[in-house]
Amino acid sequence: MAQALKIRLPDGRTLVPSDWTASPLFSTVEIDDASNLSPLPGFSYGAGGDVPGSVGPRKATAADTNMQGQGGILAENEELLLYALQIELFQIYSNGENFFTGQELFAPNPPHVSLTNVLKVQRSTSVRLKIANTKDYCFAPIGFFPAAMGTHAGFGAARSGRAVSATFPYPVAVGSNGNVSSGDQREFATPHHVAGGEAFAVNLEFPYGGVTEPLGISNSGLNFGSDTGARIRARIYAVGLRRRPVA
Repeated sequence: MAQALKIRLPDGRTLVPSDWTASPLFSTVEIDDASNLSPLPGFSYGAGGDVPGSVGPRKATAADTNMQGQGGILAENEELLLYALQIELFQIYSNGENFFTGQELFAPNPPHVSLTNVLKVQRSTSVRLKIANTKDYCFAPIGFFPAAMGTHAGFGAARSGRAVSATFPYPVAVGSNGNVSSGDQREFATPHHVAGGEAFAVNLEFPYGGVTEPLGISNSGLNFGSDTGARIRARIYAVGLRRRPVA
């Protein structure tokens, strides 16, 4: 069977199809329960950089990003056709006992996120896509960018929807940013192009100042119990065709 090894474009450029992959770029930020949150810039760091919003801040590992270089720009030897953004949410805690002290009754065990915390994030968080620092290519609430991956929540009898026991006296209510089916991905009408060496950022922003009720109603923010180091970890995927590093 014939295979296209190289394609010459009308402008003289040569493309090598085998250099392109559907493996997405991804980047992680962490959301806390503060009422004065600054925008959290995804894709702003590479391996070893500071994870925005994390305690410390925490240094990024391969589980946080596959961004090359210092972040903020796409590596010179890469290229991206961005078809969609997908954002998944995880609950991170620093003290298991404090996390459940003062926590809402139906809070699930991390890394599950409670239904109310997910809804608060969706209510209060916007996503801004910027390319080349020139204009917004997209600005919409985080719920517009469903994760479209993961697994359905499942629990043993001790924490099922009807379970009542001395250890777990309440059932749980788990939330997620969209359904887990890959078919729930929402694609852009046309792909956005990011050239090698071009600035590229996906910022999580908080128009109300944080994940909170705009009218300042008490107890309207994220509930992490007494665990001051808890966070909701948001992993952002830039889904599309990516020219992999070739040098």
